[in-house]
Amino acid sequence: MTGLRWMTCLLLAAGSTAAQEASWEAYGEARARADQVTDLPDGGEVDRVRFHGLFGARRFLSDRLEVGAALKVAIGNDSNADNVRFLDNEESDEVMLGEAYLRYFLSPDTLLEVGMAPLPLTLTPATWDHDLRAMGASVQQDFFFRDFDRLSFLAGTFRGMHIDENLTELNALQVNWEILEGAPQGGAVRLGYLDFDNLDVLVEDRRTRTNRLLGGSLANDYEMLDLQLEMVWPTRFGPLLAQLDVMQNLAADEEDEGARFSVILGNASRIGGWEVGYSLQRIQREAVMAAFNEDDWWFPTAMRGYMPWVSYGFSPNLHVRLAAFVERRDGLDDDLKRLLLDFNWRLD
Repeated sequence: MTGLRWMTCLLLAAGSTAAQEASWEAYGEARARADQVTDLPDGGEVDRVRFHGLFGARRFLSDRLEVGAALKVAIGNDSNADNVRFLDNEESDEVMLGEAYLRYFLSPDTLLEVGMAPLPLTLTPATWDHDLRAMGASVQQDFFFRDFDRLSFLAGTFRGMHIDENLTELNALQVNWEILEGAPQGGAVRLGYLDFDNLDVLVEDRRTRTNRLLGGSLANDYEMLDLQLEMVWPTRFGPLLAQLDVMQNLAADEEDEGARFSVILGNASRIGGWEVGYSLQRIQREAVMAAFNEDDWWFPTAMRGYMPWVSYGFSPNLHVRLAAFVERRDGLDDDLKRLLLDFNWRLD
């Protein structure tokens, strides 16, 4: 917790010395979820309701410097003791510091970020759970060309703030080419490298999930190469987005590949907006670090499955989503089924 205390003190000091005309701006997000899982490998079922919220404030101390901090709140009708068994990335009941960050623009196109915040890389659920926060530092350099294209380089080092705030380390690089960014028709090419270290703590905390163990330790290191391709087109029903994410663990000799394909039609981030989507996912046992990818999927690795969903927007900041998951773990004959009903709210 030493790093968290240091960052909190830094933010308080920065805020106290800020110009009086600067003001704090509230921000946050919340999700109320009904979760039903059937046909578990042991024949059991899961039926629960959970709430997660992140509520904070941020402030621009100058045109270059922003600080922010937020409190994380979670409430569920299950127990924290169930979270390991249910392969959750977050506890069901907790109140803790959720974010504490400092962002400084070295130039209009160069951003330095320090603290605990969402991982700044652009990743899909196959490789990272976007509900997680990471403690660390990163720098991003953008280059703009051809009017609407952006080439960005990002490098960072982080501590993985998992369910027990363990000390797993992540060093990451990513190069992104955003083509006609923000236009009705465009695309993106993203290439990332994620190197996880100090993974023995996951074994001690029983967080290895579906990754292979050998002699009481993880059988492989995890140096992941991640390639994403994306295209978007306008249609009469809204934007049509297609995404392909392929990944490989360079430190493993077998079962080291994974892929995810998604197609999304429409936009639920507006009043009365509908969105329908479909994702197909195949991740071999050693392809990714199973403790950190999306826990909406019950099986992190050694799995194959598909996920259709539909969303409706009540407002730009409030939408509901119903998602179905049909998954099968390697070596099993029967599918697991999951339904998630989410009410998502955002304040910004």
